[in-house]
Amino acid sequence: RTALTMYDSIRDAIARGEVVLERKAADHGGGGGGSSGGGGGSNNSTSSVADGDGIDLREAAQQIPLIKERFAAERRRAKTLNFSIAYGKTAFGLASEWGVSKEEAQETVDAWYRERQEVRLWQEAMCT
Repeated sequence: RTALTMYDSIRDAIARGEVVLERKAADHGGGGGGSSGGGGGSNNSTSSVADGDGIDLREAAQQIPLIKERFAAERRRAKTLNFSIAYGKTAFGLASEWGVSKEEAQETVDAWYRERQEVRLWQEAMCT
C-alpha cells in the first residue's frame, strides 16, 4: 500500500477504537508526574473502577494497542516517504522504489504536498 491508502486505514482503526495514539499517565500506572507532588484527592482513576464483568478498565485500556505497535511497518514507510519527498524524491523515483505505477506515485506525492504546502514553499526558497 502507498501512504495515501495507509493513512485511511489508520484513521479507520482509530475511529473504530482498535488502536490508540498514546497512553495516558493513568493507563501507564504512573501517577501524573506533575511538579506539584502528591496529587491530592484525584484517586478516582480508572484503576479502581471495574465494569459489570469485573474487568479493570485500566487493564482493558492496556489491551488496546498503540498505533506505533500495530502499524509499525506503515509508520516506517510513512517516515521514509516524508523524508524522501521533503528532500526531493520525485514520483518517478517513488514508483521505482516502492514498485507502484508512476500514476499512483504521482497521486501520493500530490496528496503529500496538499497536506504540507509549506514544504513546497521551503523547497522553492532553497532552490532560488
